[in-house]
Amino acid sequence: MGWDVTVDELLMLGKRRLNMMRACNAREGIDRQADRLPKKLEIALQGGQTDGISVSLDDVEKAKDWYYAMVGWDVLTGVPKKETLERLGLGWILD
Repeated sequence: MGWDVTVDELLMLGKRRLNMMRACNAREGIDRQADRLPKKLEIALQGGQTDGISVSLDDVEKAKDWYYAMVGWDVLTGVPKKETLERLGLGWILD
């Protein structure tokens, strides 16, 4: 019962999907600048266990650098690199 796929196959499917979406967005001019969090996260929380916690824009930019490098995207633009798309069998997107 269920689908005859492995966990690794499902993970690859997710990587391919995310990179296809990212490449299509890049084609439409949507890049790293669109990856931002609401400004209200810069305001420190009050009360409870998260009292005083906030997220700075600098922290977000550092996290984006780390994430983009980890997934094989250009750190400056947030666009999937050619070798990443080819490794995922998505080289055809480059055409």
